Amino acid sequence: MFNPQRILVAPLDWGLGHASRCIPLIKQYVAEGHQVILATYGNSAALLQNEFPELRSILLPGIEIRYPKNSGMKITMLKQYFTIKKAIRSEHRLLQNIIEKEKIDRVISDNRYGLYSSKTHCTIITHQLFIRAGIFSGIINAINRSYLKKFDEVWVPDFEDEKNLSGALSHGKHRLKNVKYIGPLSRYQGQSGKMTEKKFDILILLSGPEPQRSLLEIELANKLKSTTNKIALIRGTLQEIENPFTSDTLTIPMANEKQLLELIRHSEHIICRSGYSTIMDLHALGRTAEFIPTPGQTEQVYLAQLHKPKIHQLSW
Repeated sequence: MFNPQRILVAPLDWGLGHASRCIPLIKQYVAEGHQVILATYGNSAALLQNEFPELRSILLPGIEIRYPKNSGMKITMLKQYFTIKKAIRSEHRLLQNIIEKEKIDRVISDNRYGLYSSKTHCTIITHQLFIRAGIFSGIINAINRSYLKKFDEVWVPDFEDEKNLSGALSHGKHRLKNVKYIGPLSRYQGQSGKMTEKKFDILILLSGPEPQRSLLEIELANKLKSTTNKIALIRGTLQEIENPFTSDTLTIPMANEKQLLELIRHSEHIICRSGYSTIMDLHALGRTAEFIPTPGQTEQVYLAQLHKPKIHQLSW
């Protein structure tokens, strides 16, 4: 007999990718008859509430990361280590209360390292079994493994074989027995992103924590201010931040699944960060992009280089 479960889905609010790649899982669980409860915060909460207005949503604050304005990411993150550790402990305590109060049967979290519990089955989704941190890689990955071991399962959203999307980030001798490769996660799986009718020359997809989101927005506005190209911009934020682009640019604060797909199908070129969730979406849709990695974010720098042969280069 089918036994419906109460499933808590909780993505990290660090850009929109962690939330967007949970969308196909949420749809699957709902279609199977399970009761899904969303637990998130920030722009990720807005994205999922817009996609699933019928689902109950719980505010579950997480890690607030400060990005540097320059490329000194490793030092900035190390300085925030104890703040991050404290936030992980906090979300771990909050989860125990939620599990008891909501009678949760299963927890699916995306890159939220505090959402493990002995009270129920807990799964974490991550494509980073091996974090690239230069001379700090050894200690950072030891800490990473210590947290991943606390979960019942670690789901890697990628292919297990050599034809994969994440490369060395999730392939190698990880020494973790709870790892399972589940294949890429994309809300556009099985759909085509082929351009059907050209309405825009360039589609710009922005996302990620501040101030780097705004810095890239300003940089692109300056580079494109004299262009005759028709531009569509998805800002990736609901914050009331001044838009540096002209009124000729179609601007959307945050696009839902259908809006984004239509814009991709009507755009010749795409400019975006080289976030892994974006790469999975582009792979599913059969599209390429010009990637601009977040300065100092080694994961995005690596992924941009890994997929460079597949990237369209724009002539500014």
